[in-house]
Amino acid sequence: MAPPTSTATPRSGIRVAAGLPESGVEGFAFSHHQALDAVRVGMLSRTDRWLFDYAELDVIAMLSTRLDEARRFVRRELGGLAGSGEPATTLRTTLKCYLDTEPSLNATAELLHVARNTVAYRIQRAEQLRGGRSRSGGCTSRLRWRSRRSSATSC
Repeated sequence: MAPPTSTATPRSGIRVAAGLPESGVEGFAFSHHQALDAVRVGMLSRTDRWLFDYAELDVIAMLSTRLDEARRFVRRELGGLAGSGEPATTLRTTLKCYLDTEPSLNATAELLHVARNTVAYRIQRAEQLRGGRSRSGGCTSRLRWRSRRSSATSC
């Protein structure tokens, strides 16, 4: 039987958390600890997701144990792109999709159903809000690696 996906709809109010598969009693305990971390992240989340898989949330789980430091990291890396308004959300969504598509303006435009020039403008605007590419050298590479690793969520 295939494992459930986060797109399936469970009964109302049911949430599921999963750790990474491990072997033996020690491995089971470690996996259980990871699932508890996934639950903690799920409780912090504002999404309507029902499945919280540690494999997708490991970095968030680690960062969320020190919330003040995590917030500073987000502000430092995203700058104005961390805003809560619709414009910032649209730019973040576009940037994530762009990174997920092996930086392709055409593929991103197709997936988001917008013009290629709109994607180019949004990427440029996102970089401006972040404070420019040079300010945070390795973050874009880490974001690309992370977005590829968690390909379960598509743009």
